[in-house]
Formats: sequence, structure tokens, C-alpha cells
Amino acid sequence: LAFIATAETLLCTNAVERMRPEVSTDYNKELFAQGIGNTICGFLGALPMTGVIVRSSANVEAGANTKWSAIMHGLWLLILVASFTALLQMIPTATLAAVLVLTGVKLMNLKELIKTYKTDKADFFMWLTTLVAIIATNLLVGIAIGFAVTLLHLVWSIHNLEIKHEEQDSSGKVKVKIIGKASFLNLPSIVRSLDNVNQDSKHIELDLHNLLYRDNSFNDYISNLKNSLGHRGVTLSVNEPNSTSLQ
Repeated sequence: LAFIATAETLLCTNAVERMRPEVSTDYNKELFAQGIGNTICGFLGALPMTGVIVRSSANVEAGANTKWSAIMHGLWLLILVASFTALLQMIPTATLAAVLVLTGVKLMNLKELIKTYKTDKADFFMWLTTLVAIIATNLLVGIAIGFAVTLLHLVWSIHNLEIKHEEQDSSGKVKVKIIGKASFLNLPSIVRSLDNVNQDSKHIELDLHNLLYRDNSFNDYISNLKNSLGHRGVTLSVNEPNSTSLQ
């Protein structure tokens, strides 16, 4: 429950920041306050609380500018529950559900979803999986399933690396393109691939323009490779997005 509540609060906070970009949020303070509140709820026998985008978006749309909106929101709920219980029980559950559904639909950016489907089908699939899981089960289970799918995709993407070798020209120069994400997990395959290239080449050009991610182990390997190839009379040039050619 603590894990799901934390994830939901962070997602909610991020969404509110997008709706009101001029207001910055201290995520640590947000979670710390939630922890204190849920500790008190536990002592009182109350349900745990979390940030919810439907209520938060309603505050933003009503013109809220400060954290007092959330405090007053809770105060009104406390007054209504304590003083007008019978009146609240007269509100049909279907009506409350309709308000939640309408507010949730208004939060959906259909243009952005269509764009995501066209540009990144993996992200769209994860969103769709989370949506179906929440509807088929409940919010807690749905978010857990969505998180698990995202985690699996992350693990797969770390291993998703493509290395392309272009034909060697008459001067003995060969160009190598590394596409994807380079980390210590797929470093052995990178080493094997470049070792096969530098056996007959005099000049290796390493193109990293399509490299989405690189960790320190990859950077250290490239730095050491330059030195080792230099001793063998092989030149290594590295083309990166923020530079032309680093010898």
C-alpha cells in the first residue's frame, strides 16, 4: 500500500505540475507529509491517503493557487462527513461515479495519445495495459501491473543495443554505429563486436549519435580502447551529438 500510494502521489504531483508549470513542487516534502498523515491515519484506524489526480485537477480548474486549496478541501470533507452524513447518503453512487469518469476523461489528452501511438508504440502499450488493468481489477492492482510491465520494458530496453559496421574503404577506415543504450549489462557484446573490427582496421570511426544512454562503464571502456588501439597504430575517432570528432 505504501509503495502504490507513493507511486500514485508522485504521478499526481507530476500531472499537477504539468497543469500549472509555474508552480514547482518539493517531491521529498510531499512524500514526507504523506507519510506523517498515513501514520496518524493508522493510529486512528482510518484508511491510508494518497494524492489523487481527480481531486487535484478539480482544485486547479477551480483556480487554486496555493496549498491552502488542499487543506480547505480536506476541511470541507470533514465538516460534511461530521455534520451532514444523512444528506451525503442521499447522493446516488452512480452520480459520484459519473463525476469521476467525466473528470478522468477530461484529463486524457487524446492528441498526445495519438502522437504517442505513432511515435512510441511501447509507451502506448504500457499506458493501455495499465488502463485495462485498472478497469478490470482496481486502482492498486492496476498500477502494480502497469509498474511491472514498465519495469520489464526497462530491463529489455537496457539490453536493446544494435551495432552496425559499414564497409571498410581503401584507406583501411571502418565506421561503427552504436544504436540504443550502452551499459555494463551489454558491454561484453560491445567489446566482442569492436574487437572483431579492429583486427584489420587502421582507423575506426565510432558513431554515437543514435546512442540514447551510456553509463560510466561504457565511457571507461571507450577511453581505454583509445589508448590500447593507439599503441597498436590504430586510430579511434568518436563522433558524439555534442561534438564533431574526438580523437
